[in-house]
Amino acid sequence: MRMLIKSLTLVCGLSLVATPGFASLNDNYNPALDMSYAETHWAFVDLEKPSLPKVVGLEMATPVDAFIASKLEAEGLSFNELADKRSLIRRLTYDLTGLPPTYEEAQAFLNDKSPDAYTNLVERLLASPAYGERWTRHWLDVARYSDTKGIFRRGRYSFSHTYRDYVIDAFNSDKPYDEFILEQIAADQLEEKEGEKALAAMGFLTLGRTFFGRKDFIIDDQIDVVTRGLQGLTVSCARCHDHKFDPIPTADYYSLHGIFNSSQDAPALPVISMPEDQADYESYLEARAEIEERIEKKTVETVDDFLKEERSLAGNYLNAVREGRTIDDEEDFKVFAGSHDVRPEILKLWIEYLDKESNRAHPVLKAWFQKYEEGDRAVRIAVYNDRFGCAAEGESDDPEILAFFEESGSPFNPDRTEVRRWIRRVIGGRIGDLQGEMQALDWEHSGAPMRAHLLVDTEKPKNSQIYKRGDKNRLGEEVPRQYLQILNTEGRKPYEKGSGRLQLAREIADPENPLTARVYVNRIWGWHMGEGLVDTPSDFGVQTPEPLHIDLLNWLGASFIESGWSTKELHRQIVHSRAYRQASDPDARNLEADPLNQLWHYFPRVRLDFESMRDSILAFSGNLDPKVGGLQFDIEDPEANRRTLYGYIDRQYMPGIFRTFDHPSPDVSSPGRFETTVPQQALFLMNNPFMIRNAASLAERINSDDSDSVEKRIQKAYRIMYQRDPNDDELTTGLEFLGPSDKGATEGVEVDVDRWALYAQALLQSNEAMYLD
Repeated sequence: MRMLIKSLTLVCGLSLVATPGFASLNDNYNPALDMSYAETHWAFVDLEKPSLPKVVGLEMATPVDAFIASKLEAEGLSFNELADKRSLIRRLTYDLTGLPPTYEEAQAFLNDKSPDAYTNLVERLLASPAYGERWTRHWLDVARYSDTKGIFRRGRYSFSHTYRDYVIDAFNSDKPYDEFILEQIAADQLEEKEGEKALAAMGFLTLGRTFFGRKDFIIDDQIDVVTRGLQGLTVSCARCHDHKFDPIPTADYYSLHGIFNSSQDAPALPVISMPEDQADYESYLEARAEIEERIEKKTVETVDDFLKEERSLAGNYLNAVREGRTIDDEEDFKVFAGSHDVRPEILKLWIEYLDKESNRAHPVLKAWFQKYEEGDRAVRIAVYNDRFGCAAEGESDDPEILAFFEESGSPFNPDRTEVRRWIRRVIGGRIGDLQGEMQALDWEHSGAPMRAHLLVDTEKPKNSQIYKRGDKNRLGEEVPRQYLQILNTEGRKPYEKGSGRLQLAREIADPENPLTARVYVNRIWGWHMGEGLVDTPSDFGVQTPEPLHIDLLNWLGASFIESGWSTKELHRQIVHSRAYRQASDPDARNLEADPLNQLWHYFPRVRLDFESMRDSILAFSGNLDPKVGGLQFDIEDPEANRRTLYGYIDRQYMPGIFRTFDHPSPDVSSPGRFETTVPQQALFLMNNPFMIRNAASLAERINSDDSDSVEKRIQKAYRIMYQRDPNDDELTTGLEFLGPSDKGATEGVEVDVDRWALYAQALLQSNEAMYLD
């Protein structure tokens, strides 16, 4: 039932719990008009560090335990017994790194009787490069990360991986979370950023869907990922009207709209790191220059073809001038130009040209104006089109027309840079294949420098007007660029420096912001414990009731800020707690009193997510490539050995394997992953070439020592997979399947490779391989 309620909340964005003082779905009450009440909502009140509750007889590992134990004590319950050390090292290693411990690591921990054994384990795992990879995947769900733009052709981001690698480094270096926020929103404006590599942080804003260039949709996506991802507020719901449930008026939405509307993609992607080999770099530059030369040649040809076509329509332009000059509305003018089969930009040049009386006496145009009202106008248009068209195609050497084509100020001799802008889509279609070559060069050449997808401020930042009912053609009042009213109760100051992105980032990262730390520590808690203290991680609005463990949430948030926004210190507070180290088999009495585990009286059993499952299989088989960072790979390639984090994510054609195993949609910021059990998952484990290949590799690893008996090989399999020895029943089952050795342990074994591969694959599919206690 708890998961059903959570699913409804995640899908619908609604709470089934009534909140006093706010309207039901059928009321006309607008909470955006009642800021005074909204300010009392638990998520909007100032974040203050509560004192620790006193609990009789508690051996407190971290302050977290005091808050959990006090709730348990109030209900006459208690913590579960501690998990055994083998379960604990498996739980912690998977949790912090997404990979299994080795048998040797598990044995070392089991045999370490020192009081610092667990602390040393935690510190070793936090120092592992695999830690950053694991926790980056969590964050990329929030950041709606993808390697493509969500369109059909040429929709790949060239350097999306630099954002992913930035996040890996941020977690591994324990970058303070407030800096993490500042860099992801406004790294281009930070003087104190850590080198040019920090520019890659802005993939948080730039790697969303591009909506075929519709900027208002792109801006809405950016507003959503910032406000839901960092603030736990559904601000995008105020795009067309005041938010139905939260204190967010439409004016607040368009205040943020102005910030992002005053930002644009950088015209050139900045270099953030250079290749180490200078010769490789020079080779890359040479190859790039050759492609650029071909692109320029094709672009010039396209512009020339365009002007030839327009010059052949001189009659159409001359016929459209008289009426066209009377149309003031831009959209109406475009429609009018289209009805005459002419370009609006060039028609404007004709109007400006002919508004000068001297040009009407031009030798090429004089006859037109003298005879304009005489005879059949259609015939006259055709005659002029033919004369100009023949000259444009080189089939006529009429010197007056040819001179008119090249004359300074002639409407048929416009600025070539402007022409490129007018027909950029046409040019894009002509040079698309060459751009693809350039992109491939950037991806594949060892000498290619790394670049960042970046936002910069527009030349003239400006405020936005409210779109009435979300319609850009029905403009309302202009609103200043500033942050949300509910988070600035003592008065707001409009952003006047640039777009305002830096000021926005600073308001979000401000320790006085009541949401930022609460939202983040709740996400971290949920990723550790399987469920957040607030079970709607991206919605802290007034429809979300005060969490049962509000004091714990506030303590974690305040302590997080006090620690210098250290994520690793937050991990330590959680994983050292008794709540985290409990066994996963609940006490019957506790379970009867609290069947939903709202009081955290046991640690919930966890099913591995797809990334950890696939990475474990590679680790068990010995095929895992430990390289950190770099380019993407095809996740459906059965020969691929890199961690799943590096798999290519295509919004338009999401790999089926991701959909099968509950990967979140990269179209929107994800509050959490659903967990499904469907036949396709079992079919993958039984039949996919990836499974078959790695099962064969695992079998080879098990049989690497020819002197081992079957019993020893089965033992080796269990040690690799489960970090333990098989029990008698498991050993008997293995022997029955594989057949006992007819030779002594020291004489070697006749190996049936196929049978061992099937045995290895069966172990890889087992519940023990897929679940953690």
